Amino acid sequence: MCSRVFLSIAMISALSIPAVGQDETLAIPGDEHGLNSLIQLLERKAMLESKAGLGTSPKDWDVGKGRPQPELGKKSGDSKGPIDLSRYLGTEGDQEAAIRKLKEAGKWPGETPQESSTNAPLREEEDLFQKIPAEKRLDYIRERLKSGKYGDALSETTFVLATDPKEENLSRALALRLEAQYRLKKYADAEDTYYRLRAYFPQGPEHNAALAFLEKESGIDRLQKAVQENENDPEAHRKLMNAYRTRGWLDLGAEFYKERLKEKTAESLRHLCEIQYLRQDWPGLVEAAEEGIERKPDSPEFHYNQGVGFFHVEEDTAKSSARECFLKALELSKNAEFNKRVNWYLQRLPKS
Repeated sequence: MCSRVFLSIAMISALSIPAVGQDETLAIPGDEHGLNSLIQLLERKAMLESKAGLGTSPKDWDVGKGRPQPELGKKSGDSKGPIDLSRYLGTEGDQEAAIRKLKEAGKWPGETPQESSTNAPLREEEDLFQKIPAEKRLDYIRERLKSGKYGDALSETTFVLATDPKEENLSRALALRLEAQYRLKKYADAEDTYYRLRAYFPQGPEHNAALAFLEKESGIDRLQKAVQENENDPEAHRKLMNAYRTRGWLDLGAEFYKERLKEKTAESLRHLCEIQYLRQDWPGLVEAAEEGIERKPDSPEFHYNQGVGFFHVEEDTAKSSARECFLKALELSKNAEFNKRVNWYLQRLPKS
């Protein structure tokens, strides 16, 4: 019995003696709390392998007396305390397996946790959500919208759209999705959802209600009314145009000016030309400018706008039409700055 105790003490002492040339600050402290020597060996291996990254000064190691407490890396502000390596050891004390587990957990020097193991959704939860009836999910979306939890509502609409085959549920989910997007100030996405709703379910009432929602909540309906009451009021047009532009609703703006004005005045057509230019709808710009020329043939602006539309059309014959429009604009204009813009385009047209 005494010989066995003496042999154990000799082995532990041998492990604790540093090799020649080795930094003595790496020695494992005494086993005052009864941790087995395998844990101590593992801690020692971690410290030896990370010596270059942690520094050679004893203060860089943060190893206290008594229980071995290597942090296996520099301390961070969110560190909750020393790592108990014993929970990473298998039943057979496999050091390599323990190190592998530490690396996967991001607790080995220079390693970060594997995101796939921490951020992946639980399979059981996914299956559970798929079994929830669409009506209940739609009710949940409405409740989230009322509570101001627009991000939750938007996420749930994505799930409904991906899993439910019924048209009535899909159209309702799209309408609710549009509201969530608008509340989150995702204005361009809301406009896109409106057009999807109108294209996918043209016979349903949801797309008309969705458009009314967008116009009312944004205050555009009041600006539209002011324009409709006086189409020759440039200030009313400018306010409406600013509302469309700041939200990126150029398609909705083009539809209003093209389809919802009873009488297209020259002022209305000027702003339709502006929208078509911003949308880069070059054939639409040519068409709007043509209407403007019919109402006000002596306006250099409409000839210029038509020339810009022809300039960007790919057809070769359009270039000659663009030149004619720009020359007509120069003939009618007496504004030097305006003429500079016209000449800029003329200089970039092929020689006739």
